[in-house]
Amino acid sequence: MIRDATQSRRRDDLADLARGVVAEQPQAARDLLDRVVGRLFQVGLNLQAASGLPADVLRARLGEALDQLDDAIFEIRNYAFGSGDPAPLGTGWSSS
Repeated sequence: MIRDATQSRRRDDLADLARGVVAEQPQAARDLLDRVVGRLFQVGLNLQAASGLPADVLRARLGEALDQLDDAIFEIRNYAFGSGDPAPLGTGWSSS
């Protein structure tokens, strides 16, 4: 009888844990979406502002924009194929 109660309790604990993990997924996805959309908007504004700059400065800004886009792609891939926990932007592939 005690064994049955313990197993039932463990099963309930495991079910609660699983429900908690599933409940956290939508919030993590929303947080990821907010960060990535914010980053893409920032990149777009930076590129728009750089359009009239001298060629050497423009090249540097384009390189920075590509690094930021790589970071956003890395975060999306990490979330989708990795741990499911998005890494903070700026920790991806770029060297800057």
